[in-house]
Order: sequence, then structure tokens, then C-alpha cells
Amino acid sequence: MINNNPYKFTQEDVQFKTYLIKKNQMEAENAAELREQFFSKSKACFRASPLVKTYGWGIHYNNQGKIAIYDFNSEMYNLLLKQDDITKLKGMRSKRK
Repeated sequence: MINNNPYKFTQEDVQFKTYLIKKNQMEAENAAELREQFFSKSKACFRASPLVKTYGWGIHYNNQGKIAIYDFNSEMYNLLLKQDDITKLKGMRSKRK
């Protein structure tokens, strides 16, 4: 979803769409109500995602909060890494040390 549609969705859009897919409710008529219920509890950000921690993808947020992911071996990942005006944050650990 993110890889094929860079900067189309926000983190919340992806989390909610993934939830609907998992629950087989993609055609839900009460999507707004379900979204409100879904986000009534806080959700982990993508820094805690296996995409980042296990597979090494970098997640970039544009000025509108839309996201794109880049493989750490990609040219774009390295270009973004070299830009000083971008805040870089490491993936979050699963457990305390």
C-alpha cells in the first residue's frame, strides 16, 4: 500500500486501512465510526514497525504528514539520509535494555 503509493496516505490512513483489511471490512458502511473507535486508543508509530526494525525500510513523512517508504539500499534513502534539513529518528526497540 505504501510502497506503490508514496505520499498518498498518512500513517493513520495506513493503520486504519490495514485494520479494515485484517477484519475483512473494506466495504464498511460505518467506516467513520469504526475509525473513531480504532483511534480511541493510542497506536504505535511506524518507528516500532517491523518494516523499520526488521526489514530496514526508511519511512519519510512529507510536510502534509503523508508517508513513503524507501529500502535502505535505495538511492532515494541515501539522498534523504544526507539532507541536513530532515530530522532522522532511529527505529524504536521492542524491549528495554
